[in-house]
Amino acid sequence: MPKRGSWGCCVFAAQGALWGASEPNMAASGAAIGSLLGLGVQLYANAVRKLPLMRNPWEHAIAIGLGGYAGKWLVEFEERTALELEEILQKRAQVRTVEDLRRTIAAAQRHAALGRLPAPFIMAAMLVLRA
Repeated sequence: MPKRGSWGCCVFAAQGALWGASEPNMAASGAAIGSLLGLGVQLYANAVRKLPLMRNPWEHAIAIGLGGYAGKWLVEFEERTALELEEILQKRAQVRTVEDLRRTIAAAQRHAALGRLPAPFIMAAMLVLRA
């Protein structure tokens, strides 16, 4: 990591502001990048048709607005999807623990029926499952 106050430190800070996972300005950077892409698409469309680049300026404004909105929406969608994935993984982990405990109890009951495992273990496992 560069020394504080050096130019490299500013570059790393800018990278963290643009691509940090939990930064509050992620939507703003997404909107900025989307706006630039919208402007670039409009300029490219005019260049391909061999028209003046700034032919209809309101089209550029609309492209910038739509690109900014799309970039902001994409960042928010990604964050929302990450939160939903985290919830799903937590629920799946809880279900797996309950299923594993039920399998353990069933196996213990089978072993107890065969006389291989003491009954207090089965009672303790059932109490844990009910809790």
